[in-house]
Amino acid sequence: MKPITIAICDGNSRDAGVLEEYVRKLLPDAEITKFTKSHQLLNRMTENPNQFQLIFMEIEFEEENGIWVAQEIRKVNKKVGIIFMTKSEKYYRQAFDVFALQYLLKPLTYEKIEKIFYFLDSNVQRYSDRSMEERSVCFRYRSRFYTIRHSEIQYISSSLHTVNFHMEDGGIIHCRGKLCDFEDQLKGSSFLRCHQSFFVNMNKTMGMKADGFIMRDIVVPVSRTYMKEAQKQYRNYLNEKELFTK
Repeated sequence: MKPITIAICDGNSRDAGVLEEYVRKLLPDAEITKFTKSHQLLNRMTENPNQFQLIFMEIEFEEENGIWVAQEIRKVNKKVGIIFMTKSEKYYRQAFDVFALQYLLKPLTYEKIEKIFYFLDSNVQRYSDRSMEERSVCFRYRSRFYTIRHSEIQYISSSLHTVNFHMEDGGIIHCRGKLCDFEDQLKGSSFLRCHQSFFVNMNKTMGMKADGFIMRDIVVPVSRTYMKEAQKQYRNYLNEKELFTK
């Protein structure tokens, strides 16, 4: 098995050195390249888009903002795993517009990095091969950050200013807000708006009835307002799925 290739891009050489030390404890054979300037990383990615499987990147540089750099990287590589690290929480929502894998607040600890690689099952290539499929919904609720993979969600409902994520394992994760707060994060994915109060994950459906989508334990309703568009999108989904499986 080829060693994992990792880029660390951080203008703070001490922080970069500490992170490298943590990563090497977890993955002794990893090939790690460090950059002190964001444009150095961007130039390398432009020259060789597939060199890295995982990128740890600071957001607040003196020159280019790390979010902008990630947007440019996505133009040449849509699959590479990007992990942002910074002292500020203010870029959190923007980070996931570029399909960031995680958002770490400094100072970094060994435990934080260990959890990252546990999530990846110590196999970054496996993640990067499916990164665009493994999109996530991200939000903050009661001083905690949540990152929920689309593949873990059956459907999403809302009531009384609370959004409920109904999980594949039967659990429910709540947050304050409205469904429209998550539309951008669900755009272009397998999620379909079928009701004022519901999004359904088409990958988790067992079929469609006249009045709703058949899930494992529930029928998610389709309202008249959304019926025509929901039927159209679901037909397209089934057609694409049939073509893919042939």
